[in-house]
Amino acid sequence: MSIQRFSLSVEEMILSLSVMGRQETAAGLLGMTIGPLSDEELEVRMLTAGHSLAAREWLQVLENGQTHTLDPDLQEAIRPIADAEHSIRLSKWENGQELTLGLHVAQGTLTTHEIRQGVIHRVQRLENLDDVVETVESFLSIQYEAAESQEPLLWNRFADSVAERENGLDLHPTLLDSGLPEEISDMIARDLQQTEGFWSILRIEYTEDNRDPYSTGGILLLPGSAHTWMISEVEGSHGEQAKLRPCSRDELKRELQNLL
Repeated sequence: MSIQRFSLSVEEMILSLSVMGRQETAAGLLGMTIGPLSDEELEVRMLTAGHSLAAREWLQVLENGQTHTLDPDLQEAIRPIADAEHSIRLSKWENGQELTLGLHVAQGTLTTHEIRQGVIHRVQRLENLDDVVETVESFLSIQYEAAESQEPLLWNRFADSVAERENGLDLHPTLLDSGLPEEISDMIARDLQQTEGFWSILRIEYTEDNRDPYSTGGILLLPGSAHTWMISEVEGSHGEQAKLRPCSRDELKRELQNLL
């Protein structure tokens, strides 16, 4: 797997963005994660972050203490986070907490960005689609039933099934009316009851004026006892119908290629 990894504190991430000239992104990250600071407090934190980056030879610091240049590999890995043309957002649930990972695309560069414990920023630069597939497989712990794709099954009353699961209701009557084979319905009912929620892979785009994110499509994943299910909405059904199939590596790769 061709990958470059960097692990930065939130202060190091803010300073790196500032050195790159992405002050607006840096200010947004500062406000979101640390909150208001006095000028003196901010200066101390940035000075400490600069020393830490310099110690790892990721930042050159002039003799007068002014920052100079960021390591080219680190800069290239961070750039898509601030300048993303579009992104892929991965989401899963563990112990009642939603965990996310963003894959950002800018001028052909692919970078994953994961925030851990609110303060550690893990940045990884990917080289190709196979790297993306491996990253998704690892983050979402995908289990495959088979290597080859299978024809999808039509899942009627999908939105009703989701609502009943969220409300703690018995899923069996709706699933039996879903058009799915009875054996598959029983498996889905069991898997829906045992999981904390659907996982998702969404394509995110940004408005031109203030870069507000919005989703333009994607797929849902249901972690099952035997394998991971892949679910995609039937276009124009407004969530009432979905296509269901066991997740295969071929199908996942094809979906990711379409989203990228």
